Amino acid sequence: KRKMKKFVFLGLVLAVGTSMAFAASISVPWFLDSAALGANPLGLADPAPGQMTFITLMNTTASDLTCAIEYFDQDGASIGPASNNTFSLSPNAATAFRPGINDTINESTSAQAVPNRPDTGDGKKNGSAKITYVKNEGDGPSVSGTVTTYAKNGIGYQHLLGQ
Repeated sequence: KRKMKKFVFLGLVLAVGTSMAFAASISVPWFLDSAALGANPLGLADPAPGQMTFITLMNTTASDLTCAIEYFDQDGASIGPASNNTFSLSPNAATAFRPGINDTINESTSAQAVPNRPDTGDGKKNGSAKITYVKNEGDGPSVSGTVTTYAKNGIGYQHLLGQ
């Protein structure tokens, strides 16, 4: 009778464990996205000042992922967006978006769907961000990414985003 209870308990654990989903996140430690709409990312013919940042995210699963983004100021205080902060990543697809501006010239349609850093009235186009999503147990990292910042004369820096 005792062995039977152990098998029933083990069966329940396995049944529940295979259908569990977990919240995960990927963080963007810092960005500065002050270049004008449609600026040339390579700075070849663009005399406009500023830096242009692209955050690239890739869904490494075979399923759609719904993500939520939250931006933070230089002191770590959340600045939103308070609502309408979700976007979708298609299976095995990547999107590169500008966090400080909705750039209809340099961004794809899917990138334009990613909410931008809210305008807090301070005129700043910088900060950090956290992207959260739900993944299935055993999926491993479901989102990978990079941050690339272009200065007037080309790439200023690029780095991988960690889980």
